[in-house]
Amino acid sequence: LETADGVDHALERISAIRDAVGDDCFIGVDFHGRVSKSMARELVCRLEPYNPMFVDQPVLPAHSELLASLREQTTVPIATGEPFYSRYDFKRLFVDGSVSVIQPDVTHVGGISELRKIASLAESFDTAVIPHCPLGPVAFAASLQVGFCSQNVVMQEQDLDLHDPASSERLALLEDPETFEFDGGYIERPTGPGLGIDVDEERVRERAQAEVNWYNPVWH
Repeated sequence: LETADGVDHALERISAIRDAVGDDCFIGVDFHGRVSKSMARELVCRLEPYNPMFVDQPVLPAHSELLASLREQTTVPIATGEPFYSRYDFKRLFVDGSVSVIQPDVTHVGGISELRKIASLAESFDTAVIPHCPLGPVAFAASLQVGFCSQNVVMQEQDLDLHDPASSERLALLEDPETFEFDGGYIERPTGPGLGIDVDEERVRERAQAEVNWYNPVWH
């Protein structure tokens, strides 16, 4: 649970962002499942005046049964799906009308084919798709393959420093870090063979020898 002052502080931050970017810009709010069910309900409803594009993962997948009732109580679109692993995880949400946006991850659901099936299933329920992809250029290129052939993929997440390819550690895994042509929030469709990218395999082998800390941070 959160204090009234804590909730007000969160709303002040969203208000400041809305004032800074104006109304002609989308704002997404990611709860990341870090609040309780009761607090999620209060926060989502109080966000309405700021017109967020969606609230992502207001609760953890273990509490997905809350999403249908939450959607009925607010005008804010509800999104979830990054920790899901197949179209069957999404099926109940579609049938219940629980979400307006899903965020499947091509590396979680098993590749391009399953992601395409999930997007097609979502389209039949008039649900938008924003593929989750805070990873490297291979996952990003795979997500784009689905995005460019799916009517309901409306945005694509990325974390590649596309605005400055020369400084991006992830884009350095490609033979040409400037493979993706990115301009004003839009990206040109890659037209090369396969995924449209060439991986620098020697650099990948070199990086694979480095010690990696796979432990998630502990939140209190």
